[in-house]
Amino acid sequence: MDEMLDSSSRNFLYNMIAKILKKMFEQVIEESKKEISNRIEYVDAKQLSIKYSMSIPEVEVNFVKDKRMQMIEKRKPGTYKGKRYWKASEAIEICNDIMDKWD
Repeated sequence: MDEMLDSSSRNFLYNMIAKILKKMFEQVIEESKKEISNRIEYVDAKQLSIKYSMSIPEVEVNFVKDKRMQMIEKRKPGTYKGKRYWKASEAIEICNDIMDKWD
């Protein structure tokens, strides 16, 4: 193929391929960053408020009071008023399901 292209055409083709590859690598890196941030094990009300762009009281009303969230809630043993945690994958699935039912 090199024999069919003059040097300016080769340079143009090389530059286009380099730009395409760079863009693809940037997209892969960005998607990987998102996946890593989604791999957290447990979330609290503050993290849910950030993820869903809600205030903490809104998270309490819209998500935390749901029976499914209460069933997967974790607290330090022996505490009834301690900080609450939820397994991230389950909590996000429940929250998404709740929001999918909104109009």
